[in-house]
Amino acid sequence: MPWVDGTRTVTDTEKFIKSSKKQQRSKKGLQFTIKSKNKICGMVGLVSTDNQTKKTEIGYWLSSRHTGKGIMTKSCKALVEYCFNNLNLNKILIRCATGNKASIGIPERLNFRKEGLLRDDTVINGKFEDLILFTLLRKEWDG
Repeated sequence: MPWVDGTRTVTDTEKFIKSSKKQQRSKKGLQFTIKSKNKICGMVGLVSTDNQTKKTEIGYWLSSRHTGKGIMTKSCKALVEYCFNNLNLNKILIRCATGNKASIGIPERLNFRKEGLLRDDTVINGKFEDLILFTLLRKEWDG
């Protein structure tokens, strides 16, 4: 995703933390760290939360050393439950790059619906890339 290229230094990370705190105060986002053996191995969070339309988008990343263990699926499931049970949201979106099979598997395992293809919707490594849009409605969530 485009933010990866913009997060290379300690200063970049500090800016991300400040931005995340601002989002949280305005109730437009919420970020969580994921830990394995007491060390941060990833993040999962809400971005672009719209309390008027009661929808949000989940974004996530995980260290390559921790992939394939179900950590992110479990983390996203907990966040989905939090969105529906505590934040009273109605719709959750996840966008995945078409070439990122591991990322695509997460919304699929959580029974999100594939709504469509967003053509040239992001820039990854300097190239425009398509994203798949997945959504889940509260009434579809079986908890």
